[in-house]
Amino acid sequence: MAQGHEHLQDDADVEAILHLAIRKQGDTQMLRERLQVTAGELGISPEALAAAEREYRQQKVVDAELKEYDRHLRRDFWSHFLTYVIVNAGLSLINLVTGSSHFWALYPIIGWGIAVAIHAAETFNKNDEEYQKGFRKWQKKRRRRQRDIDDDDDDDD
Repeated sequence: MAQGHEHLQDDADVEAILHLAIRKQGDTQMLRERLQVTAGELGISPEALAAAEREYRQQKVVDAELKEYDRHLRRDFWSHFLTYVIVNAGLSLINLVTGSSHFWALYPIIGWGIAVAIHAAETFNKNDEEYQKGFRKWQKKRRRRQRDIDDDDDDDD
């Protein structure tokens, strides 16, 4: 078998390659025409197709926002975790250097450790209702901030 052809396993591979080639060629009109022809062959009305495309685009926006929200949560968690490690390492060092017979640094390590564990659960458990609430709150705040930026840009004109 010729080198480079082993990866073609099925029609999905062929379609994926054709999609990439069309994108590289920059012919998005061809994609639109193909979509409309296929929808027509399936008996889908232009109105239903337009509604489905709007819904698809909205879902892509939400999916991108979810990815950004996840990055935001992970960044906040790892920042919290790193602070926890550095501060508690410092407290442990102070505890050891002062020669205290009681390891008092254990109390903040445990107490703060519980908070870090809760933060980890909230960050990495995406099926939780709190996650969805947090996402909606973050989304509103982000959109409000974007509107403020857009308003400031309009004022500059």
